[in-house]
Amino acid sequence: MPGPIIKSYLLRDTVDSTAEAIYLLNASGWASPADVPVYLYTSLCTLWTGSSGNVAALDKAIVSQSGQGKQPSKNTITITPLICESVDAGNPEGRLISDDAQGAENALVRILFQTQQAPPTANFNMAQNAELRVRLLLDCNLRGLSGGGSSIPIDNSQDLSIDNSYETFLMSWLGYETDPSAVEVLANYAVSYVRCFGKAIIPL
Repeated sequence: MPGPIIKSYLLRDTVDSTAEAIYLLNASGWASPADVPVYLYTSLCTLWTGSSGNVAALDKAIVSQSGQGKQPSKNTITITPLICESVDAGNPEGRLISDDAQGAENALVRILFQTQQAPPTANFNMAQNAELRVRLLLDCNLRGLSGGGSSIPIDNSQDLSIDNSYETFLMSWLGYETDPSAVEVLANYAVSYVRCFGKAIIPL
């Protein structure tokens, strides 16, 4: 399933930058470093846990597979992939990879950012900033704009059935499923990848 691969990549985002560094990368983008949005220079780990080094807490907070019996934290990011037969997976721009590749799959991925029902003032924009950071990390268009390459890395240790020889795990942000609020943001993505299939021993 694509969920664990997405989670594995999000857990890499632990190093913060600075507003000044982002300001210098974007000539005439903002009037001063103080105007740079926080999600552009703050890692998901810091945005969600309050500390760049708290990877264990981020790991606990991101739920990528249902039915594992893991108790999430009070602030949770839930990744829910829905494998689609449609080649465009609900993507109005059309499919992301060639549908004639053997084992090509498309999925709709819902990512829910959920915080406390009465978040502290300091955490009021936590869900929205985290969603914007994740969009920057995952969306193939924004990744290309940032120079990070369009595909996210495929961590085969999370799912050996995903074929990494194509080096293609493309995600495209589709939009919000519901109106974002201070306590909950639900974003939809289309994702395309290739499942491994080949010669095998099967019963006749």
